[in-house]
Amino acid sequence: MQKPFSAAEVAQALGISERTVYRAIKHSGLVKPSTQQKILDYIHRHYPDQEIESSPSRAKIITVVSQSKPKYFWQTMIDVMHQTLSDYPTELIRLRTVYFSGPRNEAELCSILAQISPNNTDALIVVPIDTPKCRQRIAELSAKIPVVIFDDYCDCGSDCFAVHGDGQTEGAEAADIVSLSTLSEKNILILHSLSFSCHYADRITGFRQRIAQYPSCRVIDELHLDQFVDEGYNYNTALPSMIARKLSNYFTAHPDSDINCLYVPDGIIAQLCAAQVKLKRTDIYCFGHEFNDSAQRFFDGGMHGGYVRGDIQFQSRTAIRLLADKLLYNREPEQTKYITPFSSALIEN
Repeated sequence: MQKPFSAAEVAQALGISERTVYRAIKHSGLVKPSTQQKILDYIHRHYPDQEIESSPSRAKIITVVSQSKPKYFWQTMIDVMHQTLSDYPTELIRLRTVYFSGPRNEAELCSILAQISPNNTDALIVVPIDTPKCRQRIAELSAKIPVVIFDDYCDCGSDCFAVHGDGQTEGAEAADIVSLSTLSEKNILILHSLSFSCHYADRITGFRQRIAQYPSCRVIDELHLDQFVDEGYNYNTALPSMIARKLSNYFTAHPDSDINCLYVPDGIIAQLCAAQVKLKRTDIYCFGHEFNDSAQRFFDGGMHGGYVRGDIQFQSRTAIRLLADKLLYNREPEQTKYITPFSSALIEN
């Protein structure tokens, strides 16, 4: 007597999940071809009477390769992409997400990109790391499938589309926010937090050019944090302590410093606030970018400063519509670079 089909038994025998078994049976397009074939071969051998759905014409797959930290930020991106994709026929196009651990893990991102090909992905959205190795792999993929570079200035060749903010304009807006604070004199320490991104470099350029126009504002000094930010210390535990130690050493070495504003050109504003709490220096105003719920808690608790935040929802919708229209309706995008809006605020409690 033929034993009843058991997805759990198949999964255990092949060292995979039951979900993967069911996806293979339904030809979901979310299982690697080699894995799917291995599953179907096993079922044919051990459950010869088990009916398996015939393979439909495969839905188009958009793969999103995203950072997993900070989760609240990038999860918003994924949620909006799913919501936007629901405007299209679900049987014709799907979203697949793959995460790497953070903005410094080049090896992990390159390993993920090496597994992506036209056999398992019809289009790619990637939050890149701006290194030669990553740029080369993304450029190779963009010659075969549509690729959108998301939220960075990583130059991966003319075949790539880009959705990002304007770094210099965002930096200038941050300078405007500093100038609006009630401090009579704004003495600023610029914190260099990432060493490899031209987006962040553009923000600093825009900030410097605009801040020079305000007589009450002056940049006192610069402090580099990238030697440990780039190394990937835990964002919520080790990184604030490292920043606090670096700031403490700086203020010890400059006892007469009259710095009362900090400007950091990327998304570690919450970690910078945490470092200030550790140092008991919440009197210093904190300005930065990519404001989030964690940072909001510090400002609700009495921190002063401000932020410039890119419209990640607009960026996400733009990326999905660009690729879905191209894949389903063969609509060519009107441009290759999409500059997105931002919001900003001064917070003085």
